Order: sequence, then structure tokens, then C-alpha cells
Amino acid sequence: MTPFIQLPLRLAVLGLVASTFAAQCPAQEAVAVASKVSVDYRRSRLPDGSFRPESYAFSKGDRWEGARVDPSSDKVDFMSVARTLAGPLAKAGYLPTRDPRMTQLLLLVTWGTTRAPEHASESFGYSEVQELQGKVASAAVNLNNAMTKSAGSSTGNGNSEARVAGVISNDAQDQMLDALTALSAENQRREDIDRRTAALLGYDSWWIGTIQDSSGTGLGYRRQDMLNELEEDRYFVVVSALDYQLLVKRKKSKLLWEARFSVREHNHEFDKILPSMVTAASAYFGKDSKGLHHDDLPEGKVEIGPLKSLGVVGGAR
Repeated sequence: MTPFIQLPLRLAVLGLVASTFAAQCPAQEAVAVASKVSVDYRRSRLPDGSFRPESYAFSKGDRWEGARVDPSSDKVDFMSVARTLAGPLAKAGYLPTRDPRMTQLLLLVTWGTTRAPEHASESFGYSEVQELQGKVASAAVNLNNAMTKSAGSSTGNGNSEARVAGVISNDAQDQMLDALTALSAENQRREDIDRRTAALLGYDSWWIGTIQDSSGTGLGYRRQDMLNELEEDRYFVVVSALDYQLLVKRKKSKLLWEARFSVREHNHEFDKILPSMVTAASAYFGKDSKGLHHDDLPEGKVEIGPLKSLGVVGGAR
């Protein structure tokens, strides 16, 4: 997937200075990471076997706001995400530059909080169907009793009661049909949201791998595990590395690599958990993770520095 970039773009680079901070993470928490690399992207190595450094500039992408008020998320703006990324990027061989002519990569940063749909078993449609199931069953019992009574009755009262019971039973079944239709539409909307969230967070390989799930099977349980993660609000960051020179000189957007990582919002504060998220995900910068990984969140230390503007890159829109 190639992101669309509109010019002019305001770019920023990071001057790395000695500044550190640590983030404490609850036990048994994990960051979900998925990274991909273009077939055209190859990193050269130095004589000592390490990767040859590549220069970059940052660009601000979209910010996603969650459904609830979250002061910790409000503290995480573009500048704070960029500063947090700078140290781990440097360790991975990606260095900032102040010279646009020497810039190789444009790192587009998207971040925020997902808006998870309501769990299926907690939805209004599901509750309505559950309630109507009892109503339909009760109406069916009443109809059966009325018909039995009518068959043994020598008067017309039994027939009248059977007709009334029949009307009530038919009405209950019609309500159930309407509720099931509404529930089906609700489930489709939920699946559409889950699918988009899966693509955003890098869960697409898991989604595709369990698309033929069967309830009660191992595959079905794996898919439910995935849905449980997607259907809870998650803090996330997406770093998309574009060919800077191609973008500036030829106005073409080419994705070279990307990294998508997230952690559940519950029991976390975005500004405090972000450094550990980045530290865990940095092992995949510029690499192909070959699917989604769940890595333990470390107690990370991230080197950061002040942002310095490169100005505006001109050109056609």
C-alpha cells in the first residue's frame, strides 16, 4: 500500500543530544509489531558488517483520536513521537540530516488511538435477539397449548384462543426476523471496522490466516484471540519510510519500508508507554517481520533531542 503525500511538506530532523528517560511497564504486556519492506529496498553494509547509515527527515502524518477523553494521549503530539523515535532509529542505522540534498528517506509518522467497536455479545442487537428468543419460545408454547385446547373443545372459545395465540406467535417470529436482520447488518459493520483496524495495526497477516475460521476449532480460537485484540482500544504508531529524493524530484511516492506497532490502551498511559513501544518495535525498522509479532515491552531508555526545521519542500501538489 503506497501512502499519498501532498506537497509542500514541512519537514523536521532531530539533533541527537544526551537526554534519556525510562518507562515502567506492567508485567506480561506485549507490543504487537508488523513490518514490511519493498522488494526494491536493499541496505548496504560497511566493512565491519554493520548497515551503512541512511539519512532521513520526518513528516507529520495523521493523528487518530480515541473515543474517550485521554489526557495521556493529548500529551503525545508529533514532536514527542519524533523525539522518541530518534534514538532507536539511530541505533538501527538511520540518522537525521539537515541537508535536503543528502536526505534519503522521508519518515511519515501516523499515531493515535483506535476506536474499537462494541463487543458482539455486548451490543444492543445481540441483547434484543437474546430477549426475543425467549419471547418466540413462549409464544410457541402458548400456541401449542391453545391448539391442543381447541382440538378438545366443543365450543368456539378454543378456536378463538388458538387464533389469538397464532397471531402473537407470528408477530414474535416477525420481530425475531427483523432483529436478526439488524444484527446481521451490525455484525457486518463491526467486521468492516475490525478489517480496517487490522490493516492499520499490521494484523492483516493474522486476519488472512484465520479468514476460514470454524468456531470451536484451533483456527476459530486464534481468530477470536485476534478479534479480542482488535476490539479493544489500542495506542499505535505507524512509521512509513518513503524515497525522499524520488518524492521531491519526480513527485512520486514510493514506500520502501514500514513498521506498525501497538499496545492495548487498558491500564496504560500513552505518553508513558510510548518509549517502551518504540524500543520494542525498533528491532524491526527497515526489516520484514514476516507477519505479526508480540514482543514483551521492555523498560526502555530512549535518547531524544530537539527538533530542527528544514523548512518547506516546494513543488507541485
